[in-house]
Amino acid sequence: MKGLLSANMKSHGSRYRATVIAVALAVAFILTAFGLAGALQYSAKASVASNVLGADGIISDVVYQDLDDSVQNPTDKIWEHLKNDPKVHGEPIYVGIEEVTVPGGADSGFLRIAQVRPEPFGNPKLAEGKLPAASDEVALPEFVKANLSVKVGSKVKMTGIDREFKISGFTEVENGINSAPSILYAAGQIPKLYEDRYVSEVVFNVDGKKGDAAVEYVRAEAHKILPDLDTDKIVLSSEKYVEKQMEDIAEGMPAVLAVVLVFPGIAAVTAIIVISTTFQVMLAQRKRELALLRAIGADARQIRGLMIKENLIVGLLASIAGLLLGAVSSTLLNKFTKIVPEWADAFLAIPLWGYASALAIGVLITLIAGIRPAFQAGNLSPMVALEPVDSAAVQKSKRLTRLIFGIVITGIGLACITIATVSPDFGKEAAQFGLAFLGGMVSFIGVLMLLTWLVPYITRGIGKLIGKNSVTFQMAGENTWRNPARTGATGTALVLGITLVTMMIVGAKSVETSVLTEIDEKRPIDLIVSTEDNRPLTDAEITAINKTENVTQVAVTKALRVPAGDEADPMGNGYIQINEAADLSKVAHTDVATPPEGTVAVDGWLYDPDEGTKQFSAGDKSMTFAVQAAHTPNYTLSSKDFEAVRAMYGEEAVDSSVAFVRIKDGLSISQVLETRNNLMDKVQAPQIGGSALERAAMVLAIKSMLIATVVMLAVSVLVALVGVTNTLALSVVERRRENAMVRALGMTKGDLRRMITWETVLIAGVATVVGVAMGIGYGALGLHALPIGEATRHLVIPWDQVAVAALISFLAALLASIMPARLAAKASPVEALADVG
Repeated sequence: MKGLLSANMKSHGSRYRATVIAVALAVAFILTAFGLAGALQYSAKASVASNVLGADGIISDVVYQDLDDSVQNPTDKIWEHLKNDPKVHGEPIYVGIEEVTVPGGADSGFLRIAQVRPEPFGNPKLAEGKLPAASDEVALPEFVKANLSVKVGSKVKMTGIDREFKISGFTEVENGINSAPSILYAAGQIPKLYEDRYVSEVVFNVDGKKGDAAVEYVRAEAHKILPDLDTDKIVLSSEKYVEKQMEDIAEGMPAVLAVVLVFPGIAAVTAIIVISTTFQVMLAQRKRELALLRAIGADARQIRGLMIKENLIVGLLASIAGLLLGAVSSTLLNKFTKIVPEWADAFLAIPLWGYASALAIGVLITLIAGIRPAFQAGNLSPMVALEPVDSAAVQKSKRLTRLIFGIVITGIGLACITIATVSPDFGKEAAQFGLAFLGGMVSFIGVLMLLTWLVPYITRGIGKLIGKNSVTFQMAGENTWRNPARTGATGTALVLGITLVTMMIVGAKSVETSVLTEIDEKRPIDLIVSTEDNRPLTDAEITAINKTENVTQVAVTKALRVPAGDEADPMGNGYIQINEAADLSKVAHTDVATPPEGTVAVDGWLYDPDEGTKQFSAGDKSMTFAVQAAHTPNYTLSSKDFEAVRAMYGEEAVDSSVAFVRIKDGLSISQVLETRNNLMDKVQAPQIGGSALERAAMVLAIKSMLIATVVMLAVSVLVALVGVTNTLALSVVERRRENAMVRALGMTKGDLRRMITWETVLIAGVATVVGVAMGIGYGALGLHALPIGEATRHLVIPWDQVAVAALISFLAALLASIMPARLAAKASPVEALADVG
């Protein structure tokens, strides 16, 4: 059998090409996912290690959760004691957040605070500029440069301490799990700037002592002031600190791995479908060969063993090729996503267990797909195998079994979906989403099993219905029926890919529309421009705002700034602002109701539903209004009430004004920031708010998710197309004598090519229609199952995008039929009829 195995691999090697490609792609995708998980863990370890770089140990009360909580801030107390010890050289790590702003109100979001560490302790890597050295200098994370349109030398303001600083440089930011971008002050500045700072950790070295000796020295000192505290869990060596932190991070890695393996798992399932079909076709082609082996003495076990060994060799070779491809793709992904910054580290971040697991999965995929054909081969009687076989009658009972299983599994999935959807918490709670997700996956598997049974009936019916005047088309339809297992598996592989791509397109567009509609309803104005000075916008400023690039509409309304007194003053300005109601229909993204007389419209974040009225007071005078929630800033009154309030406050009221600005739809984040910066240049001491940046950021996030998802699903579609090409090519070989017969009866080469092409059109057409319909259905289910509370969901089907995706899949499948069709047409009828297989 060893010599036979070698001979079979040589003679049938070309038939395994599609199997090798499918397995290699699946293994490469899986290894890329493992590499991504490994890179996240690698970057997390590098981030943790950077905390203790250059230190023998660290004092930390945040590593172990079971510390005695009777002692408050033990790290801070130990550090206060050690600061006076000349042998100990330490650097505290502070807990605190700060927000960086530039004139006009643009901000960085909250960032951690840190300060430059003295040697030998490590500091963040610089992307540009230098580390801050003066008390008025800071280094900021690199992404702040683009977000705030600043550069080295620019002035920024820290809102928490209300101080300006000059940017000395920008630090590199990695995209790892544990990376935490920080505002970096000069050495020793945090205690001077923040009175409420809190020391969470202290890295240290001790003169004359290294490693464990330094740690033991600090533990002994800590024990002197905190004798009842387990200092072994607070004073740690650098190695132990990194080890313990990574243990905590590792607890969350299975969840991360489960997420990143979803799409490779889909590719693997697609590969199994494709490979299984390939093996079934090859079994049909090799029946006479296998029967001959049985006839000369080989038993069923030997035949099964021969087939399984072939599968193992193919799976192993394909998996090795997949590992090479996956190592390259994973390294590129880790590097260009900046999860791991260096090329060598990007490669080394791929874990060894990832290689081993991907290799094992690749071999297992091949075995799973090939085990059934192997047992079928072993169970064949030599006499039965040598007889002609009617393809239409093949495996009817097994197809009926698959139909029954498909109905049962689909029913279970639909039952889970029904239970989730009838729940009052559907769309609100994660548990119902999880149940609906499970039901969707189970029902999807069941529907795919049903399609393997149903697709041949559909293609045959369409062939009969449409092909009444075309013998070629009728024959194409009948050919799809003659080997229903191959047709069903090929169609199902295409359905799987098209369904998933359509589902993501519909889901992403629907989520985008739902989120943007929510933003439009809650914050309907793109940009809101006013001044920090107590004055209205000038005519020249309003004209300049109207002429700013990307601005399409501007509405200006009068405003008052009145003393806050006992009123809520969330901005700490000492005043509250009241706006006069205006027609905002041309600038708002949704209808903005004008408050009736006697009612004040209150901004959502100032609105308290428990307060039915709002009172404005000036001296011994006051005016009370009914309250309604609004989505315009501050307080808004009708023109009559506005003038009455203005008269009541008299000289205490300061005239101001607000410009509500509408900008072009679909602008990117950089374009919105550029527009904001241009507006800031047009107004003296500007204040700019609005939802434009939030809207652009949300669109970018959703589109990035869609692109990443479709790219990942493209691997599954590619595997499916490999299967289409292979099954068509193998069917040409299988039907060699049949094709020769129709050629001998008068069919031209062109007619034969068209017949095979029409077979692909039928299978791909049905798969496309079914895949699009299923994708829309599952996209709608996913949208309504998302646990986003009472937010309104809008199902949107972007027919243009769906049509493009469907057309690409259809054309790709059609392209896959060209080579098999040409191969069939080239065969000589005489040679093919003389070939007895």
